[in-house]
Amino acid sequence: MKLTLKQTGDFQPSMNDPAAQLTDRQIEVVRKAVAAGYYEIPRRVTQRELADEIGVSQGTIGDHLRRIESKIIQSVIE
Repeated sequence: MKLTLKQTGDFQPSMNDPAAQLTDRQIEVVRKAVAAGYYEIPRRVTQRELADEIGVSQGTIGDHLRRIESKIIQSVIE
């Protein structure tokens, strides 16, 4: 078997996988949000309840969710 190195450089997450754009912490937060029912209609949990469950402030959970949603949406439409 012959192996040829074609390119070196910084790791670039796969654009085919929106979750690849997220940090480990963001993946942890979004998994907990989904499991708690945050993305169901109607929502089964509020940001405040989710923040309490995770152990952060409501502002922090809101910021995490906005950043997560932004990364996923941008990776899907680009």
